[in-house]
Amino acid sequence: MSLADGPSLCKICGKARATAFPPAPLLSDLLQLAEIHSLLRSNSLPTNLSPFQNLIVNALPELARYDAEIARIKEVLGGLVSQRDALAARITGCRSILAPIRRLPPELLVEILDFCAPPSALQLGPTDTLVDELDRRGPRHLLRLSQVCSYWRVVVKSSARLWSCVVVDLDFWEESLMSSGMLMNSLDSALNNGGNYPLALRAGLDRDHPERRRVLELLIKHAHRWRDIHLWINLERERDILAVAKGNLPLLENLHVDYSLGPGAADLDIFEVAPRLTKVMFRGDVSGIPILPWPQLKSFSYALEADWLTDLTGPLSLMSSPFSRHGISPGSTHRRTRALDSFTFNCVARIDPRHRACR
Repeated sequence: MSLADGPSLCKICGKARATAFPPAPLLSDLLQLAEIHSLLRSNSLPTNLSPFQNLIVNALPELARYDAEIARIKEVLGGLVSQRDALAARITGCRSILAPIRRLPPELLVEILDFCAPPSALQLGPTDTLVDELDRRGPRHLLRLSQVCSYWRVVVKSSARLWSCVVVDLDFWEESLMSSGMLMNSLDSALNNGGNYPLALRAGLDRDHPERRRVLELLIKHAHRWRDIHLWINLERERDILAVAKGNLPLLENLHVDYSLGPGAADLDIFEVAPRLTKVMFRGDVSGIPILPWPQLKSFSYALEADWLTDLTGPLSLMSSPFSRHGISPGSTHRRTRALDSFTFNCVARIDPRHRACR
C-alpha cells in the first residue's frame, strides 16, 4: 500500500494507525506552570488574573477530550481482556480434555473418590462434634467432590458405593440449628443414594430424642442392605420397631451393639435369621444375650466396664458352661456350634482411680 492510500485503519477501534492522540497545547507552557507553583507556595495574588482565567476556560474542553479518549481506550482494553479470557478458557478446556484423569474408567474413579471420606464419615468417635455430625448429613465430602465438574457430579450421585457408609449420632441433633425435618431428609437422601449396595451403619440411638423412633424406622427400611452395623441402642426398648427387621437381614455379617442388656433380652430373636452373620460383639452390662444363629458364628466378643468386682458376677454367669469350638451355652439355653473360632471376654473393672483389665 502506497502513502497516497493513507494510513491503515485499526481493526479494533477503527481509527487510523498513524493517528496519535495530540497532547493539550497548554501543557507545553512550562513558564506558566512554574508561575502557578510559585503562587501556590505563597499567599499573594497575581497582578494580572486574566491568564489564569483564560487557562481554566481553555483547559476544560481539553479535559473533556482526555476523558473521551480514556473512555475509548478502556472500551478497547475491555474488549481485549474479554477476548483474552475467552482464549484462556478455551486453552483450559482443551487441557482438561487431555487430562489423564479423564481416561480413568468410572469404577477406578469411584475407588479414588472413596478414599476422600474423612474418619468422621466412617465412624462415631469420642471426639466428634456437632460440625462432624452436620458434615455427615451431607455428606460434605461428597458434596464437594460433586462440585468439581458435571461428570464428577454424575459419578458421585450415581455410585451407590460412595453412599454405602451411613453414620448418625442423635446426641448432636438437639444442638443443631437445622430442623429435625432437614436432618431427616438428608439422612433419607443418603440412604436412598446407596441403592441396594451393602450398608455399613454406625448409629448412636441411645439418646432419648424425639426423632429417635423415626430415625430407627428409616434405618430399618434398609435392613436388607445391612452388612456391618454398630449400634448404640437399647434393644429391649426398641424391640417392637426392630421386629420389622427379623428375617430381612440377608447381608448382615458383623453385629456390634453398645448398650446394657437385661434378662429380657434373652428372648429377642431379631438376629436369629441372618444367613451371613459370623461376627458378634456386645459391649455393656449384659444379663441376657439375644437369640443368635450360633452354629454359623465364628467370633463372639463381650466387653464390660464394671465399677466393682462384684459387678462381674452377672457376665461371668454367662460363662457357666465353657465356650469352645464345639459348643456354647450362654445363660441357661444350650446352643451347639461347630464354627465358633474365637470367644473374647473383656472386662475393665474400675477400682479406685485405676483400671484393671482381665481377659
